[in-house]
Amino acid sequence: MEESEGDDHCPRPRGVNVTHLVKERVRQIAELIQNELVLSKAIDNRVLISGEVTKGPRTAVQRLPRHMRRRAMSYNIKRFPRMQRRFAISAVAASKHRQKPPSRFWRRRPRNLLLVIFL
Repeated sequence: MEESEGDDHCPRPRGVNVTHLVKERVRQIAELIQNELVLSKAIDNRVLISGEVTKGPRTAVQRLPRHMRRRAMSYNIKRFPRMQRRFAISAVAASKHRQKPPSRFWRRRPRNLLLVIFL
């Protein structure tokens, strides 16, 4: 199972050109980052609230402290802190959240409740 000596028709380079290798890797990384930003619409760190840095796209809920997230998971914007509502409004508007249909009970309720009570 030894390699045959005749397969040396493509000689390998004995050295590595480091500058060429580094330039190529920098170009590849820049291309990956550019594609990632275009595809995911990542949040730019310069736009964020001071002291907050992200490593990728984050939703409005992910920017909240953990103890506040469960309440804010609903799509009720009033459950967000006032300082973050503007960002939450834009995030919810951009989401593909579908409004749920009214329940069967709600659809079958009497339409004119006041008339029913006073008659």
